[in-house]
This record gives sequence, structure tokens and C-alpha cells, in this order.
Amino acid sequence: MPGNARFAVDNKLEEGSEQAGEEDDEKQRIMIYLASIDVHFDGIKHQRDIAHANIKIKQAKQKKAYDKKHTPCPFKKGDLAKLQRSRKGTR
Repeated sequence: MPGNARFAVDNKLEEGSEQAGEEDDEKQRIMIYLASIDVHFDGIKHQRDIAHANIKIKQAKQKKAYDKKHTPCPFKKGDLAKLQRSRKGTR
């Protein structure tokens, strides 16, 4: 059978030593992976902070432009005003 390889007694490793090495390798891979996730997350957080700052700047510019063009309503509560009715769009 091709799947059953036989080794001489001299070639066998001590039991557990191979598993311990594999577990250490697995832990090392996990630590490297988690470190790379942290680096990636820090990069994303930095980009989000930049985007947030840019949004605040643009919103301030938009508010300034709106406030410059906007005129307050000339009417106050209680003022009498003439209401003009238009028939446009009613037919």
C-alpha cells in the first residue's frame, strides 16, 4: 500500500517531540498572523482618521457656502402676510 510508509526503528522520533514542534510552529504562525492583523488594523484606523478629518473640513466649507447664500425668513411669528394662490398644476 502506498499510503503506509514503514520506517526503521532508528528513524523514529521520540513520541511527542514532533507534536511539540508542530504546536510551537502553529503558535508562531498564529502570533505572526495576529501581528499582521494589528498592523493592517492600524493602517485602516489611520486612513479612517484621515477621512474623518477631510469630511469635517468639507462640511465646514459647505456650511460656510450655505450660510453665505441663505437669507433668513423676513417674516416673524404673528406678522400678517398676503397669501397668493396659484392655479398652476391644479388642472
